[in-house]
Amino acid sequence: MMSKLVPKLRFKEFSGDWENKTLENLSNITMGSSPKSSFYNKNKEGVPLLQGNADIKNRKSYPRIYTTQITKECFENDILLSVRAPVGTVAKSNHYACIGRGISSIKAKKDNSQEWIYQWFLQFENRWSSISQGGTFEAVNSSDIKNLNILIPKLEEQEKIAKTLTSLDNFIEVQNKKVETLKKHKKGLMQKLFPLDGEKKPKLRFDGFSGDWEEKRLGDIVKVFKGKGISKNDIIENGRLECIRYGELYTYYREIINDIKSKTNLNEDNLILSKKNDIIIPSSGETSIDIAIASCVTKDNIALGGDLNILRGKENGIFLAYYLSNAKKYEIAKLAQGIAVIHLYASQLINLNLKLPSIDEQQKIAETLTSLDNLIEAQTKKVETLKQHKKGLMQKLFVNKEEN
Repeated sequence: MMSKLVPKLRFKEFSGDWENKTLENLSNITMGSSPKSSFYNKNKEGVPLLQGNADIKNRKSYPRIYTTQITKECFENDILLSVRAPVGTVAKSNHYACIGRGISSIKAKKDNSQEWIYQWFLQFENRWSSISQGGTFEAVNSSDIKNLNILIPKLEEQEKIAKTLTSLDNFIEVQNKKVETLKKHKKGLMQKLFPLDGEKKPKLRFDGFSGDWEEKRLGDIVKVFKGKGISKNDIIENGRLECIRYGELYTYYREIINDIKSKTNLNEDNLILSKKNDIIIPSSGETSIDIAIASCVTKDNIALGGDLNILRGKENGIFLAYYLSNAKKYEIAKLAQGIAVIHLYASQLINLNLKLPSIDEQQKIAETLTSLDNLIEAQTKKVETLKQHKKGLMQKLFVNKEEN
């Protein structure tokens, strides 16, 4: 029978049980303490101040403000652990900094691998609810952290595990950079494919196209009407009718909607159903800039929920979705009204002025941007697959006390 003090997956050169130690045995732990706010500044005077999750980005310290009063310190390559909601976020410090009360810093003691401890915290990140204080998962204290039980191998095995996982992290980072490069390329391309304010044609044209784009009012090329209510409770996992709710435009969809996320069993006779090439824009939201997004529905008979403006016309819907979501984004945002809740009405949208090329040029632009988005999606899926692979690998390379 396999010992419960060894991982499920082990390098062949290692044997014997792992030891149960507290984090305090393995590392030096510094709990943050916030300086007085009167010492804060945004002019980079003093040192960076790391206060919590807001100062962490992509697993690295990403300070927003600086302080000339230093309370508690962290150093380059220290592990940063968020100790206030959300508890357990892990990162590394890029530099010397002051740490506020929302952060603790961790540095391995002799004969322990800093990188192994960092990777251990990554795989433990979702387990903090078992020790955090308060029903809303608010915070952990110094005692919680110092007394954290960790099953750990000898240094040589720590280093082998850390090297394996770090190598995978580096590969994921390279793939992520490819995604970001593609997104930047798309953003730059769109700035050239659509006319700038005051211009009558774009900077970049495909072969065979010339001349000014024609100025038209949105209300002259599409009919604008509203969707009909589909509540969250109306969503059924195995429903018979595909549907789109307005909130999904913020969280799930982009400019093109091919695959539908939700389904319902509501009677379609009481709903508004899509026609292929429809464009949908939220009619309410939290901020004016968030509401200024457009998506083209590429399928017939999709139920379109309430709080959706539906644009139906003969222009290329995919082209218009890219155009409205990008080149016209800030103009649409200016049309929105409201304070606590922002609204965007059909009566406002129809007065939006556009410059449009021929249908053939619209199609060419739509195909180009669609192809680029497909590349971005494929590369993003590759990154997610790698992340899932690493997650599964960590589950086998580490031993957690609660599993024993």
